[in-house]
Amino acid sequence: MDNPLKKYREKRKLKQLDLALLLGVSEMQISHWERGARIPPQEVINKLAEILKVDSKILHQELKTFHEQKRKGLKEKLGLRS
Repeated sequence: MDNPLKKYREKRKLKQLDLALLLGVSEMQISHWERGARIPPQEVINKLAEILKVDSKILHQELKTFHEQKRKGLKEKLGLRS
């Protein structure tokens, strides 16, 4: 599954730095979210949704699903149970 944040950011033709500046966060934070290392807090998801012109509930669910799939894949790679 592709990262929804990256998908929507690229659709709006924004770079990670552009999005970071609009949100007032570091470019590294955007990178963490796009890699699935972290899920942004709900208030940030709301801002992201506004900037990226997507419904915040949809964005939240897509990010949550992406994060869960990344975790599951990592556990499988390490031979751990879910």
